[in-house]
Amino acid sequence: GYSRPPASADMPDARHLCLVATDDAQRLALARYLERQGLAVTTLSQAEDLLQLLPRRRPDLAVVATRLPGLDGLQ
Repeated sequence: GYSRPPASADMPDARHLCLVATDDAQRLALARYLERQGLAVTTLSQAEDLLQLLPRRRPDLAVVATRLPGLDGLQ
């Protein structure tokens, strides 16, 4: 599921990155770092969630882990 909203109201012009990884601590730590760099970040735990998000909000970049249950970053 989604752990952050798809866009940040206080950063409407920020580049949008989707980060997909199963490890909650790593995903959230990386998201915080990227947000401090000025990116709007959406974090997801499954690649299927990214596919559902794409029709509504297209990120500038998606970073998808290569070891995910179901679909992964290599598919």
